[in-house]
Amino acid sequence: MPNTVIQCFEHERWSVPEEHMGHFESLVSFNDRHGNRFFDVGNRCIKFRQYVGVIQVGNLTLEILPKLDRESGDKKKMRDHLISMLHRTGTLPPEDVGPASLHTIHGSLFDLYLELFLRRMWQIVHAGIPKRYSLVQGNERFLRGHLLMNRHMMRNMFDKSRFFEEYQHFSKDHLLNQILKRALAIVASMPVKAARDARNLLTFFEDVENREINPQDFGRVSYTRNTECCRTAVNMAELIITNHQPDLRKGAMAITSLLFDMNRLFEIYVSREIVRRRSAGIQVKLQHRQVFWTTDDTGNGKTIRPDIIVAKDGKTFVLDTKWKLFDGKAPSDADLKQLYAYSLQLKADRVILIYPSPGQDFMSSSGAFSESDGIHDMRPVSVWRVPLLGPNGLNRNLGRDIICHLIA
Repeated sequence: MPNTVIQCFEHERWSVPEEHMGHFESLVSFNDRHGNRFFDVGNRCIKFRQYVGVIQVGNLTLEILPKLDRESGDKKKMRDHLISMLHRTGTLPPEDVGPASLHTIHGSLFDLYLELFLRRMWQIVHAGIPKRYSLVQGNERFLRGHLLMNRHMMRNMFDKSRFFEEYQHFSKDHLLNQILKRALAIVASMPVKAARDARNLLTFFEDVENREINPQDFGRVSYTRNTECCRTAVNMAELIITNHQPDLRKGAMAITSLLFDMNRLFEIYVSREIVRRRSAGIQVKLQHRQVFWTTDDTGNGKTIRPDIIVAKDGKTFVLDTKWKLFDGKAPSDADLKQLYAYSLQLKADRVILIYPSPGQDFMSSSGAFSESDGIHDMRPVSVWRVPLLGPNGLNRNLGRDIICHLIA
C-alpha cells in the first residue's frame, strides 16, 4: 500500500476519515504513552498542539507545520520555512540543506530527514567505517594477549590447545557503529522510500553486533580525530532511535516521530541568530541558571533560567521568547511576573519579551514595572514583535536587528 502524506498546521484539528481509523488508534496510544502532550484527542479527531514536525505511523505520514503568519495557508512554503529553521538551529546538517536539497528530495519532511541521514551514512561507508581497539575476552587457540589464569585453569585444565585470555581487538564492532547500525535497521523496517537504501547500507555493518540502544548509550560515545566525521550521523541516529516506538500488540503499527516544541525551537532559533551576529564587546549567555529560592534546613532551592542574556558596556538585557501572536494590548500576567523575577534577580537594565511578528516589520513597545518603595525604582520592560520572514524566506537579518535595537 502506498504511503499517504497528510499536512496540518499546529493547533489545527484533523478529522480522521474512516480509512485511517487504524492509524488513529495507534496515534492515541502513542500520545497516551507521552502524557498526552503532543495533541488533544476528540471523537474521531485530533487537535494538534504547539509541536511541529512529522509522525510516521504505518504507511501514513503526518506533517505538522508551524503557522508563521496569520494569513498564509501555503503548506509547502511553511514546510520549507520549518526545514530552514531546523537547518539554522543545527538540527539538520548545515551543508546538506539548501535550495538544491529542497528541490531534489521529494516526499515528506520525514523522507528528507532520512535521505540526509543516509547521505551521511554513505559518506562514512565510502571513507571507511571507523574501527577501534577494544578489550576482548575469549578462549582462543593462540595466545595474543594477557592470560586470565583463574578462568584459564577452570576452562582448559584438560585442553592444552586453548588459552583463556584478554587482548586488544581492532574491529568495527564498537558503540558508535552499533548506534549507526541500529538506526539503519529501523529505517530499513519502515514503509518508506529510504528503506531499500538502508538495507544496502546494512550489508557494510555485518561485523557489528545487533543490540538495543538505550538513551544512556549516546552519552558514552567518544570521538577521536578519525571518528569526528561521524558526529552528525550519530546525532541524527539518536533522533531516529529515541523516537521510534514499535507497538508489540497484535495488529498495532510502529510509530516514529520527529517532533519539535515550537516554543523551544523559536527560542533556539532567536538565540542562534543573535550569537551569529554578535560583535566585539557583546556577551551572550543562553539558558543561564540562577538560584532565587532556597530552604534553610536542606539547602535545596529553585532556579530561574532566562532564555537569553546579552551584556554590553556594563549593561544587562534579559530576553524571553514566546511563541504566540501578541495582540498588541498587554502581555499575560504570567509572562509579566516571569519578567519581573528576571529583572530583580539579575539586576537587568531592561527585560524584553520577544514574540514572532505576523509581518515583515520589527515592532516594539515600551513599559515599566512600577516603583516599589525601598525595593527598586521603575524598571524598563519592552515588548518586541520580530519578523521571522523576509521577502525570500526566513529573515537572515533577525540577529542583527535584535542587537541593533538593544544597543540603540
